[in-house]
Amino acid sequence: MVMTAALFPGLCAAITLSLNFVAIGYSSLAAIPFGSMVAISLIYIFICCPLVLAGTVFGRNWSGTPDFPCRVNTIPRHIPESKWYLKPWVMVSLGGVLPFGSIFIEMYFIFTSFWNYKFYYVYDLMLVVFLMLLTVISCVSIVITYFQLNAEDYRCAD
Repeated sequence: MVMTAALFPGLCAAITLSLNFVAIGYSSLAAIPFGSMVAISLIYIFICCPLVLAGTVFGRNWSGTPDFPCRVNTIPRHIPESKWYLKPWVMVSLGGVLPFGSIFIEMYFIFTSFWNYKFYYVYDLMLVVFLMLLTVISCVSIVITYFQLNAEDYRCAD
């Protein structure tokens, strides 16, 4: 509950505040006034945090006893040692190389044309590459999920 209410919003607030202080230091017109940032933080603390607390308590007490669709064994079975390529850090690394490789070349041409003050006319090709990227990412995520489920390691946190 505390992690839900504090981790992600706290990280976003810290990044926003630090970037805003840099903007204030450079006297930028895009800087948000400090009072507005305090007001937003107070709104989050006094509205969202109690709602997270109420939702957590309500969600835990609403469901009652769990009603599993199948029989669950109370004795955990032995999980064999997983192979090196089924470790989460390897799966994430290998799963990121393919989508990165599929989009890198096109983004290189786009940024090169922007930085050299040339016009880039191949926007339809960029749309096709973007659709290919979405397809590759979805296929890679399905394959990685299949490998993790096939390894039968419910912990998945080596």
